Amino acid sequence: MAIEVRVPKEITEYQERVVGNLSIRKLIIVFISSAVSIGMGACLTRIVGMSMSNASWLIIFVNLPILCFGWYRKHNLTFEKYMKVVLNYHLSSGVRVYRTNKRRDDYVKKD
Repeated sequence: MAIEVRVPKEITEYQERVVGNLSIRKLIIVFISSAVSIGMGACLTRIVGMSMSNASWLIIFVNLPILCFGWYRKHNLTFEKYMKVVLNYHLSSGVRVYRTNKRRDDYVKKD
């Protein structure tokens, strides 16, 4: 009788599970998202007087970026690292300057 253990292909992809299938990062994001949802729902329905069906659409649109911090990964980058790369790419000038430590004289053949 053999005991089988699932081993990830890449050890850096391993995340320790705290509750169920949630890592500590995902668990914190769930609590933040829940607090924002409850707070927005209470404010929009009681203070603003909006119906819950309309308020729920606003709550969904506000919670999508929050939930991306916990679950979205692209090219093995977390959401904030990926957005930093994307913003850096779009906000940079797009011009790369090629520089070398060599001088032109180093490439000229000397007789």
